[in-house]
Amino acid sequence: EDQVEQLPSVDVSQQERIMQKHDKQFRGYSEQYNHQFMKTMMTPHTESFNFFLTKGLQAIIQNSAPFTFQCNENQYITISLLDLQIGSVQYNCPDPLPLTPQICREQSISYTAPLTARFQTELNGVKLNFTQVLGNIPILVGSSKCATYNKTPTELIQLREDEREVGGYFLSNGTERLIRMVVVPKHLQMQNMERTAYQKRGSAYTEFAVSFRDRREDCRSQTIVLHALKDGSCNVRMLIDKKEYFLPLCLVLKALKPTTDYEIYNQIVNDESELYIVERVEMMLRDFHQKNLKTTNEALQYIGEKFRNICYRHRTDLTDIQIAQLLFEQHLFFSFGKNADKFNLLCQMARRLYLFTNGQLVQDNQDSTANHDVLLVGHLFTALLSEQINLQLQSASWAILRLKKEGKFEFTEKAFSRIFKSSAIDSAFRALVSTGNLNSPSGLDLLQQDSFSVTADRLNFVRFFAHFRSIHRGKFFAEMKTTAVRKMLPESYGFLCPVHTPDGAPCGLLNHLSYNCQVVVDFDFKKEQQIYSLLRKFGVGFGISGVPVFLNGKLTGFMAEDDMVDETSGQVWDFVQILRQMKISGEIDQYTEIAYVPSCNKYKMYPSLTIINHSARYTRKVFNLAAQKTENISPFEQLQLDIAIYDHEFHPQTTHQELAPITMLSTVASLVPFPDHNQSPRNMYECQMLKQTMGFPARSIGYRVDSKNYRILTPQKPMVRNCIHEVGGFDSHPTGTNAIVAVLSYSGYDMEDACLINKQSLERGLFNGTVYQCEDVDLIDLLNLAKHSQQVGYFKGDGKYEHIDRDGLPKIGSVITGGDPICQFYDPTRGVIRDHEYESKEIGIVEKVILTRDQTIKLPVKCKIIIRHDRSPIIGDKFASRHGQKGTLGIKYFGRDMPFSHESGISPDLIINPHAFPSRMTIGMLLESLGGKLASMNCKPIDSTPFNYGQDKKALDVLGEQLLQYGFCKYGSDVMYSGITGEMMPVNIFMGVVYYQRLRHMVNDKYQVRGLGKVDQVTHQPIKGRKRGGGTRFGEMERDALLAHGTQALLRGRLCTDSDAHVFKVCGKCGNILNKSKNICAMCDSELKRVIMPMVTGVLISELAGMGILMTVKVE
Repeated sequence: EDQVEQLPSVDVSQQERIMQKHDKQFRGYSEQYNHQFMKTMMTPHTESFNFFLTKGLQAIIQNSAPFTFQCNENQYITISLLDLQIGSVQYNCPDPLPLTPQICREQSISYTAPLTARFQTELNGVKLNFTQVLGNIPILVGSSKCATYNKTPTELIQLREDEREVGGYFLSNGTERLIRMVVVPKHLQMQNMERTAYQKRGSAYTEFAVSFRDRREDCRSQTIVLHALKDGSCNVRMLIDKKEYFLPLCLVLKALKPTTDYEIYNQIVNDESELYIVERVEMMLRDFHQKNLKTTNEALQYIGEKFRNICYRHRTDLTDIQIAQLLFEQHLFFSFGKNADKFNLLCQMARRLYLFTNGQLVQDNQDSTANHDVLLVGHLFTALLSEQINLQLQSASWAILRLKKEGKFEFTEKAFSRIFKSSAIDSAFRALVSTGNLNSPSGLDLLQQDSFSVTADRLNFVRFFAHFRSIHRGKFFAEMKTTAVRKMLPESYGFLCPVHTPDGAPCGLLNHLSYNCQVVVDFDFKKEQQIYSLLRKFGVGFGISGVPVFLNGKLTGFMAEDDMVDETSGQVWDFVQILRQMKISGEIDQYTEIAYVPSCNKYKMYPSLTIINHSARYTRKVFNLAAQKTENISPFEQLQLDIAIYDHEFHPQTTHQELAPITMLSTVASLVPFPDHNQSPRNMYECQMLKQTMGFPARSIGYRVDSKNYRILTPQKPMVRNCIHEVGGFDSHPTGTNAIVAVLSYSGYDMEDACLINKQSLERGLFNGTVYQCEDVDLIDLLNLAKHSQQVGYFKGDGKYEHIDRDGLPKIGSVITGGDPICQFYDPTRGVIRDHEYESKEIGIVEKVILTRDQTIKLPVKCKIIIRHDRSPIIGDKFASRHGQKGTLGIKYFGRDMPFSHESGISPDLIINPHAFPSRMTIGMLLESLGGKLASMNCKPIDSTPFNYGQDKKALDVLGEQLLQYGFCKYGSDVMYSGITGEMMPVNIFMGVVYYQRLRHMVNDKYQVRGLGKVDQVTHQPIKGRKRGGGTRFGEMERDALLAHGTQALLRGRLCTDSDAHVFKVCGKCGNILNKSKNICAMCDSELKRVIMPMVTGVLISELAGMGILMTVKVE
């Protein structure tokens, strides 16, 4: 059955498809093309930033507590945040105009909008409101604040953007920067953890703990850890500004609410037969009595005394009890409004910890996708801004106290505006986008503080698109020596692609979301109240023996497991099925996570019913067999379900079915033809090589000003393609060319993955490409002038060069080479016209010149010059098929010498060696060759979607039988004649049409050779660096290789004569080399001899002499 119809996608009505078919802006796309495809794939980025612009700002206002501090003995100032607004993006040069992303690229400026805050201050009952601009916030391209938001393809073209542009990235100084998705521990769910490092926290600590990662509406999170001690008690760990604080569990429970030992005992112990838990709880309560803290106020007083000088030194208006209450409000389950909820959760964590230490529960795998959430760009911005606002209020209080001490403080709107003028918010967000560094005192409860952003380079369309589906495990794990974090676990099925991960250092850490996977961006707290009422309606409450029910981390009560025979029966199971029906029908949130772990489970998991409708969770669609509709499930939910792929896998316990087998792969991996017939590593290689091809980076390439752009001049649609290729419309940005490929050993130029390419095909344009390079010229930087200087240079020519106009800029179409002036400008400091040279040695053609203004001085002192380099393939350039079969061009073979077919007389465009197939087992490439030959005959594309063929229907039989109808061999072999001798070859040759890609790795960009050139001033050895004209390094291992071959003369030439040979004067008697005299030794007055040695040897001897060590040379 065709998998296209089964693929989950944005709902597109039949009427929309008909309109799309007849709409001119969709001309050229197939009928299966979904114009919402790109928008759907980018949803985690664009929609999360829209969340930040709307609900995120409101959550920051609601969770920003008023900041109170004492300025005099009886005077307290309170500063509160009333409102936050992000303005529109404007261009202020020379008049305020709407700023578009393309203008930012051309002007090399950032795409930002002003952040305006409204504050209220109160002093002795007098209130004062004022508004202040706190800085600029980077705006995501494609978000609701962007000029490209909800624009049609025609409108995007008018804005000089690609017609399929959906954004998802920032513009920092004209460069496209992307904040990648990062894996974080799962929120609002308890985790069993066993770490030997926990024992280092004290002699009383064990390696066992239970953690809970709380998350507030403003996306700030904190992790509370409950540690097991050797004496049976527990300690609660809180993290405040990256510092750990430990409190006894009983002390915290007593301080949270008025309670008794009996209540604590009953909350942790479910049955008197649990002797292990009973003994430890009784011991913990008995030991706590020694502190003589019997009431809640006594416990709060004790905690407040300890933490006053740690966290709340400025709150002199609060008592110790209020300090402790504020501590619990801000640092202990801060998303829970009631202390009773915090009390209940801590008791459940204690019970879970005791079961874990007793071996009744297993450790939760922290590398499993079921225990992961995703950090999105909008949620990171919300959390960072929330913290920065609090820091802004704190720094403002210090400034007020300083002014009060100096007697300069005034309680006026103008005074407060000056205090809030210097804001660190601007620099914090600018650093996050441009460098990836997170400037946060608390660290936002994240394991990494840098490497959040990367450059979203547009080498080709697929590479650019893949950035937005990538998700990184975190920089912290990249430094680990163990490989456990890199493994692809079964829980990741359908959420993370098992193929699309790079080889090398980031292997297994940088993954990509599957085609069917999305990340929950938004959440609705009204739906939480709806679920809470539903739980009460179905009998969930306290005082009931059963499984605990958690709603967004809060314990809402217990539910009895009545009528339970196995894991798929009983009252709780029936209630879960009702919840699923309501989720599917839309009565509750469609992304609600419902995970039921029965008490009779065989995996030693904590029995519970967990319901979460928060954001930042993985989700994907499967088919619910009971409801006969699609349902969104999460990784942890998936563990409790029985999901079949094919119909023959059904059994009585099966609950769901996959929509299509291909949905396990990422979008990029789904573009590989017949991947189920290839060796798995080859599919991995192709995912990487597809992102390195010279393709068509953007339909707006005429307006692009990237530092380097690659473009193939003869792109084609692939004849063999997968269903994702049609749905995603990847024909709009092709990445290769259909080539006739023969598999035979023809001459000796095809060894070691080299290939022969028909010279006539190259001359007709096969694989011809172009590289566009952008030269930035900024007169302010060239002249080292301050931006406020009155002396400003400008572009001006003197008429000496034919290729430069009188305005000092190069003529369009002029040819330039290394050393030629690329532009001329007037230098006001010298009063002369100066040349700016073109540094590259490669011949180029001026394609375009863009003159831009400076934002500060409002004068045209910047220009971007686009230079085109034509790159016809040469020997050594790299090519690859779509199956990881990469190789270099071995020789351009004359067309007259190429073999030709007996049936058609066609000569192949490319010949590869048959030794490329046996060890690599890329059978998919052989099938593509058959399919390409068939498609060229019947003029219809061949579907190569994986898992469409099997033992009952083999791809070879289906394609081969159709080839027979056109007179070809079933197995793709042709009778061929040698182009050199004209004789028929003794065996049939496998030949067909394969979609080949030219990679960006070219000899012109990598070759490094030099004769004479620059040398190091000290050692006189050649400098390093290809761009600086340096030489290649000849190191110790190369020296050993020449020694092994006995090539002494060559060795001396490499390391001395041709490198840093120098004539030294050495004493023939004492061997002294440190002589200033011309003919006589300074030590023994003997005659000096002339010896040729490497200069670096003299440097070494001089360094040793400076340390008092004399090194001599024996001369024979």
